[in-house]
Amino acid sequence: MRILVLEDEENLNGLIRGYLVSNGMMCKQALNLSEARTQLTSDSFDLLLCDLNLPDGSGLDLVDYVRKNLPDMGIVIISAKDQLKDRLKGLELGADDYLVKPFDFPELLARAKAVQRRRVGETDSLIQLGDVTLDMKRKIAKKRGNTVELTYSEWEVLEIMVAAHGRVLERKFLESALYGHKGDVESNTVEVYISRLRKKLGSKLINTIRGVGYRLDLD
Repeated sequence: MRILVLEDEENLNGLIRGYLVSNGMMCKQALNLSEARTQLTSDSFDLLLCDLNLPDGSGLDLVDYVRKNLPDMGIVIISAKDQLKDRLKGLELGADDYLVKPFDFPELLARAKAVQRRRVGETDSLIQLGDVTLDMKRKIAKKRGNTVELTYSEWEVLEIMVAAHGRVLERKFLESALYGHKGDVESNTVEVYISRLRKKLGSKLINTIRGVGYRLDLD
């Protein structure tokens, strides 16, 4: 999952990104609205973590912009404002969740993943890739109408690649997303899963970008 962290306290921003990256996420930093808008126009993200009190305005303005212009992106507000009216305003403008500071990083990660699961389910519950059909809600894969049995880990790899929306994912990123920073992961683990998925669903489903990583063929 690619996450834009909009938080004006640079130290906290770094701590949030560090924790998320250590758990398999890909993160970029924005310290104000201007930087966030630049990032959103030059890159693509699955989720926005958005503070409200920013040096150059209110994060609510960005929440409103993202929901109107980037409807597939998840939004989690992270703010010290804990009044009901503030939470309702953020949710009414289109935020998927609202987390009050201070918060525990594991809870932030869990909420981010929950938002992404809901959004994948809402927007891409049934995905057609050539002669392969993926039902992301029910975790059912079919090839030419016939059900293909996939293991839990194979589904995890597919879900990560679907969420990337056609972006190239490095092997190290896939390893981190699957296992965090466990040191006992064999070096060819990702290649094994990719090979199995190709055998089961078709050799052209996942492209190898030599020297870079893997990309799900969405065409």
